[in-house]
Amino acid sequence: MTSAGSRFTQPDESASEPPEVTAADDFVERALLPFPVVGIGASAGGIEALNAFFDGLPQENGMAFVVV
Repeated sequence: MTSAGSRFTQPDESASEPPEVTAADDFVERALLPFPVVGIGASAGGIEALNAFFDGLPQENGMAFVVV
């Protein structure tokens, strides 16, 4: 699945190094958020722990959370 405008190169099966992936020109500008973004991963068994974690945080903590 490639398109003429794709920024990603297709992997070469015979290459020994991973393919180079280029970032968008404005990546750094978009990455500078005025708040930290925190990623949290948990299985279905971790729901109670996630609830306890978020219950213990101040409501206005200045962070964004991504739960996977």
